[in-house]
Amino acid sequence: MLKSKISSIAKKQNKSPTDIIKQTGLSRDTVFRLLRPADLENVSLRTLLKISKMFNCKIKNLYEEID
Repeated sequence: MLKSKISSIAKKQNKSPTDIIKQTGLSRDTVFRLLRPADLENVSLRTLLKISKMFNCKIKNLYEEID
């Protein structure tokens, strides 16, 4: 399972959900779903690419693998 680290990255970079929505073009529902420390296995690669570009990081830094 992949656990999202997007919320902690957003806090470190002082990005609000509104900032993420504006900079990525993702829907409000998608952004709030990504900010929960939930399972990322149903998130598209395109969405992860948008988020990683905004945070200037690699996709692999957006999640943590857990058993």
